[in-house]
Amino acid sequence: MTKPKKPKLTKLAKRVRDPNSRYWLLRADAAWSRVIRSGGKCEICGQTKLLNAHHILPRELLTWRHEPWNGLCLCARCHKWDPTVSPHLNPIWFERWLMTHRRADYTYALLAWAAFALLAAYAYG
Repeated sequence: MTKPKKPKLTKLAKRVRDPNSRYWLLRADAAWSRVIRSGGKCEICGQTKLLNAHHILPRELLTWRHEPWNGLCLCARCHKWDPTVSPHLNPIWFERWLMTHRRADYTYALLAWAAFALLAAYAYG
């Protein structure tokens, strides 16, 4: 008797089976974005259309990438295009806004950033 051959897995099936695959990271990103945008309006100007999810700490810091406190709902204008309020174009203004309007998240982000810097300095310095 010969053993039956195992069916060949598709690329998607292989990705789904690997818990560290990019497939799961992108699904988690999409879920996080939906949670952040579920507020329904821009936290700076109040607009309800073309909403984006913005990370307070960079997405590259995987430890905090999908934490709810690390995101805020912004319209496309406030997120990327308006040079007076965009976190990407005017980070100093945005830091002050965050300190005033989301004090607890601002404090937590500072502590998380400091912890990351200490760990990086210890590991590489």
